[in-house]
Amino acid sequence: MHYLVKPYTEDDIRQLMDEIISRIPKPDNYIQVKVSGSEVRLHFQDIVYAEHLSHMIHIHTATQKKLITRQTFGEFAAPLRKDRRFFLCSRGVIVNMEHAADFDDAAFVMDEGSRVLVNYGLLKTAVRHLWIFCFKGGIYKWRIYCGPCLKFL
Repeated sequence: MHYLVKPYTEDDIRQLMDEIISRIPKPDNYIQVKVSGSEVRLHFQDIVYAEHLSHMIHIHTATQKKLITRQTFGEFAAPLRKDRRFFLCSRGVIVNMEHAADFDDAAFVMDEGSRVLVNYGLLKTAVRHLWIFCFKGGIYKWRIYCGPCLKFL
């Protein structure tokens, strides 16, 4: 972050204002899901991962809650797949990279402790997706464990 030193010009103020505006957080996207008969607005940042089991989608959230909804996985995952934070690990499992703490033995280790397995054919893609997400500034608290990731690159 820059600061102004006298004498400053109008261009200096404009550059500083552009930087300040770029740092203002943008509102997060959300999806509406029906859980136990009521509509729930679920922000993308609150989703740790979701999995499709027995015609139901189990959504694991950052608050350690598990929401269960009945809809097709394709309908549920469509808006998430447009967001660069999400990665489709296998058929019926999608993970939020903001909550990935590590990648170890073909699985994402999530910040709340769970492990999400990745399809063998997607291992290299998963590691690359995590690295690109990390190095583009998407993860603020990610701990870089290069060793496990390098064996897949």
